[in-house]
Amino acid sequence: MRRAVVLLIAATLAVAGCGDDRGGGTAADSDRSPDAFAGPSAGATDKDTSVKPTVTVPSGPAPTQLQVDDLIVGTGAVATAGSPIRVHYVGVSYSTGKQFDASWDSGNPFPFTLGGGDVIPGWDQGIVGMKVGGRRQLTIPPDLAYGAQGFPPVIAPNETLVFVVDLLAVG
Repeated sequence: MRRAVVLLIAATLAVAGCGDDRGGGTAADSDRSPDAFAGPSAGATDKDTSVKPTVTVPSGPAPTQLQVDDLIVGTGAVATAGSPIRVHYVGVSYSTGKQFDASWDSGNPFPFTLGGGDVIPGWDQGIVGMKVGGRRQLTIPPDLAYGAQGFPPVIAPNETLVFVVDLLAVG
């Protein structure tokens, strides 16, 4: 329950009051196309962790297991279970491609203890082994995210989530 509250606070802040990187509006604007955060332009920023990444939703049916893809392999300290870490992230819904949360929009990195149950299990499992300076895409099935209950109104029930996570600090 604690992890849901922590992520709810982050999601609520990002969705409620933060503008997007294109000026004007919020991350939850309903007039965006599903491709607003996905598509071939992903390569433009996926190699530079100083810039908010574009999240590309994989094609085809949603995976049933956690998918971990390193976009940039970091060179710093390694994130291990029990490590306090700080990350920047962008999250989108697999089914719509729409952003539901991003720490980049507020400019405030998200701190938590990896493996401490502070976040959804897909993060606790998918960030282990990252090195500071790395960027990783996590495609998280519902059973490692919010499951059948979802996280209304931000995340639909049984939604697969796609995050791009930048590891900023360990310790």
